[in-house]
Formats: sequence, C-alpha cells, structure tokens
Amino acid sequence: MLTAIDKPTLRKQMLAKRLSLEDETRARAADAIIPHILEYVPAGAVVAGYAAIKGELEVFPAMQALAARGHTLCLPDITHQHAPLTFYRWQPNEALVKGSYGIDIPKEKNISVPDILLVPLVAFDAKKNRLGYGAGYYDRSIEELRIRNPYVKAYGIGYSIQQVELLPQEPHDVQLDGIITEKGWV
Repeated sequence: MLTAIDKPTLRKQMLAKRLSLEDETRARAADAIIPHILEYVPAGAVVAGYAAIKGELEVFPAMQALAARGHTLCLPDITHQHAPLTFYRWQPNEALVKGSYGIDIPKEKNISVPDILLVPLVAFDAKKNRLGYGAGYYDRSIEELRIRNPYVKAYGIGYSIQQVELLPQEPHDVQLDGIITEKGWV
C-alpha cells in the first residue's frame, strides 16, 4: 500500500511515463475522448477545460466540439498561490496569453463559474482519486465550487497508462466524479 510520502516519487514516475508518449498517440487520445465528454455534459452546462502542459491529454478538440454545441467554456488561471482557481470565459480561436507557470489563459478576463470541470491529472486510481502536481489548486477549486453548487461535476482527463492501483490520499484531496481516458470512462 502506498503512503503519502510516496506521492513525489509516484508523480515523477508518472510524469516521465506521460511525457514518453508519441505525438500520434497523444493526437489519437485527444480525438478518442471527445464522444465520452460530450456524453456527460448536459445542455447549457458551463465547461472548464485547461490548456495542456507537460504532456497532459489535450482537451481543446473536445472544447471545440462543446463550443459547436453552444456551451460556454472557460479556462483556469492561478491568481493567488493558496486560493482556488479563477475561471475566465473562453471560446476556441479567442486569444490566449501566458499566465502563471507559463500556462495559457484567456486574454480577456471575464470571470465564469463552471458546472463541469475537465481536470488534468498526473495519475489516478479506480476509486476516482487524482494525483496532480501537488499544489492543491484543483482540490481547493472543486471543493469551493461544490459548496456553491452541489451539482458541479469534476471529471479527470488522462491517458489510460496513468492509472495506478491505489493512490495515497490526504485529508485535503478531493475525489473526482469520474475519469475519462482514450479508452472511455473509468
């Protein structure tokens, strides 16, 4: 069984594994998740995606499909180190600029509150636990959004190779509502 001290080691191993994927594999996975995302996003839902970094599974193709269905989209920004993320409205083809940690964010800062979050991850397990980069931004954000709206859903997005048997959990870790990989729902 893993313990909390194993998180940094696991994070390093899983990031290397994700970065080892070939571009063609990444592109196929980005296309493969589109129908799974569309299946679980109800009409009218505001959807938060992310600008992929460090080999994360790309969600922009899925976001384009959501935009075509008329959904309001948004992207996260880190505005304060220990605060939840701030989400700004964005549609495909709108300008992006570099935000914190060099992550692309909308140029226009129009705050939006998502109903559905597509959450990047470093690793996950079958119990819908997620390992991220370790700063807790998504944990804080999901927790805050669920307090404001109990119907908010957070879906982890990752490659099937990122699944592990069991992730160490700490009191601040927030469980996801589901996980989508190129192979479908976990």
